Amino acid sequence: MRIGYLVEGATDAAVVRGLRDQLCPRADLLQGSFRGSSGARRKAELRRTCVVLAAMGADVIVDLNDANELAWHQRRDQERQCASPEHLPLLVFGAPEPNIESWLVADVAAFAGHTGVRCAHRPPDAKPLVERAFQVTGTNRRTAEITAFVAHANLQLWESSDNSFRGFIRECRDMAHRLGCTLGA
Repeated sequence: MRIGYLVEGATDAAVVRGLRDQLCPRADLLQGSFRGSSGARRKAELRRTCVVLAAMGADVIVDLNDANELAWHQRRDQERQCASPEHLPLLVFGAPEPNIESWLVADVAAFAGHTGVRCAHRPPDAKPLVERAFQVTGTNRRTAEITAFVAHANLQLWESSDNSFRGFIRECRDMAHRLGCTLGA
């Protein structure tokens, strides 16, 4: 299995690697480009990256893109509209609401146990909390630590507590079923 991915930044890439480690550890990862912020550029980047990843033999391409101010399903639908029709069958869309850091604090108890940083509940924007907890800086993105955290996360709890993760993991399961493989966890 070869999984290509297109993400917005280092934390998103670490999450993809951690999910691969937990759900499909034998899969090869093929990194696409990091995403831009403009709508026109996003469409071109998605299409260009899908061409490159498909040529590299990707069986599936994960497009992980923060929902930001939109509902997760609205961002996912925007991304689907940007994709070329020939690549849609390869694509799995994830739109963490509002951002990838929200998935990392889906299980506040595990987050606190792993990082030592406690929070009573999930904050509306978890990015500052996650960056402080993992000691992320501009020069040290702490991707290995985030990957390891995700690789051991309780994804069932993430799924039950976060609608955007639930939508993403369902797409992953559907893709795995179409490809004839089983996801771990």
